[in-house]
Amino acid sequence: MKEILLFAAVALFFLSCQKEISHKEINDNVAEKGATAVTATLTSGAWTFTGVVLEYGPGEKEEGTLDECKSDDLYQYESNGYATVKHGSVPCSVDPEDGNYASWELLTQGKQLKEVYTRDLNGENAGTVVLYDIDFLSTTKLIISRTISEPGKTYKEYDTYTR
Repeated sequence: MKEILLFAAVALFFLSCQKEISHKEINDNVAEKGATAVTATLTSGAWTFTGVVLEYGPGEKEEGTLDECKSDDLYQYESNGYATVKHGSVPCSVDPEDGNYASWELLTQGKQLKEVYTRDLNGENAGTVVLYDIDFLSTTKLIISRTISEPGKTYKEYDTYTR
């Protein structure tokens, strides 16, 4: 009974944030299985940014827009602690070079991902530290979130990556 209630709570959370989480995927979630499992899954291949949801408050959500030119870029968390990008064939007005763009590490037993940008990329400046919660992670999907505070508003951003 406890497992059913836990499954229902987790399913409700994920379905409210991302409509693309299936029952099987919830069972494959390694986000709560510790840093070793999260590291192994996170670093086992490249990720493509496929979706963003912005949550401004209860019942106030919108799907953010994806730049078509970023839809085929590949992001990789390397086992050496660097994050790399390889730009796809759809060009942006300015595509920085492929390669390392940040260092990364897991915090709180693999439940958080910290990125420190080593160069300017995707609106983040070199030296920027971004702390994400790892909300969902399987071999084919990654959902990370962060709270963003801007003058006059604070909201939560959920980013989805797939393989």
